[in-house]
Amino acid sequence: MVAFLSDEWFLQALEGVRDAGSYRCGANARLQYEAFSPKGSVHWGEVIEDGRVAAWEKGPLQDADVDIRWSVDDAYAILRGDRVGAAAAAATTIVEQRPDGFSVGVLPPCSLAKEPALARLRRLPGADLTLHCQFPAAPIGGERCSMMFVDGQLARMVAGWVGDADVVIEFPFRQLILFWRGEITWADALQEGAIRGSIEPMVFLAGIIESTPYRRAAARATSGPAPLALATVGELVANVEYRTAVTDLMARTSHAPEQ
Repeated sequence: MVAFLSDEWFLQALEGVRDAGSYRCGANARLQYEAFSPKGSVHWGEVIEDGRVAAWEKGPLQDADVDIRWSVDDAYAILRGDRVGAAAAAATTIVEQRPDGFSVGVLPPCSLAKEPALARLRRLPGADLTLHCQFPAAPIGGERCSMMFVDGQLARMVAGWVGDADVVIEFPFRQLILFWRGEITWADALQEGAIRGSIEPMVFLAGIIESTPYRRAAARATSGPAPLALATVGELVANVEYRTAVTDLMARTSHAPEQ
């Protein structure tokens, strides 16, 4: 067994995951990880080039697209696959440099909820909607989220599925980020997925996502480098070769939980 986050662990990690993943031209990301505990923090960097792991090394990473922060216990549980979905999302903090300053918050898509522009959505009494979202190849618990609208305004957005859905959408996480950035249309995103629900709530949803407040909120939420970098991570984690390498590594990794 090798101790979690030891020097030997990083050597074995790099050996296992180097070149893992499928070639995807331009799928690049530079990720800084931090695992903290009462004893201090451990930093490491992961570099993905054209969809494959080029580096996974202990220490600070220069010019990182995003800083992913966990407690040591959460890092161990997430990498083992013991903490997934909403629990993994809740344990994760994302830090990035946006054009308008540093942003510290939760993973996308739930990061959208804190955008001030959403408060300017038009109030429509009786226009209530529960939306369930499924985003394959999303990072670290971002696969599912729920959005609850009351009187036309966003009342709650959480990781996981909550309540009974009026509308369900499903398409790859990268398509969501590209749509939010204004690089593809809603129809483009749905070409790689599906939407289910009755006509009236789907029409209401279309009105929301094409509204100026929503588009402004989405554009600001994706104005930094983190969302696209996280899309690249999600695609890598969905790769069987990479996932198997990490699973094998964690199977021979020991860790004593912090008290």
